[in-house]
Amino acid sequence: MIFIIVFTLYHIFRIAKNIQDSSLPKDFSKNEYFELTASMTPAREVGGDFYDFFPIDENHFGLVIADVCGKGITAALYIMSAKTTIKNMLQAGYPLKEALMRANNSLCANRAALMFVTTFVGVSDLTTGKIEYVNAGHCPPLIKTKEKYEYIDVVTNMVLGVLPDDEYKTGYISLRKNERLFLYTDGVTEAQTKAKKFFGTERLLNILNE
Repeated sequence: MIFIIVFTLYHIFRIAKNIQDSSLPKDFSKNEYFELTASMTPAREVGGDFYDFFPIDENHFGLVIADVCGKGITAALYIMSAKTTIKNMLQAGYPLKEALMRANNSLCANRAALMFVTTFVGVSDLTTGKIEYVNAGHCPPLIKTKEKYEYIDVVTNMVLGVLPDDEYKTGYISLRKNERLFLYTDGVTEAQTKAKKFFGTERLLNILNE
């Protein structure tokens, strides 16, 4: 009987992992405006992070990276809800801060197991290179200008899924030709050695600049 229970749980986790993997976009084909690549390596069978990117209209492109509190099957299901909600709101044509407010209200209304999500959502104007963004409690991204990466002093907001009707402030980033935007989750900076030493933000910056 114990064997049957373990066997069943293993397959449930595998199904959740397959669902999560299938939801991540993998088409990194180049176009005339930009190059983009992404990857995710979960620490466990089913991780709590996700990314997404998608066209909003012919001149605007959406970027999302997020981290759901917790891991496992519940987090995977919450990821799917958050991912779908954010994308739907942006593709419906709502301005960015209203799209995030609506997504937040939807997640608050369907909140399960005290879960929430940190996220960085950007909308790039492909004709100008300007990116309007909302940072909802997420790690600050880095931008590479000329030959050097540096952290962006982002406008911060409350995480999604906690306070309904919360208003979100936007910020702006301008990318010129050959400049790069680097997004990540705290799974990078909070990774630890056996001696419990964190990878850290300074080490991430140094490695990128090397």
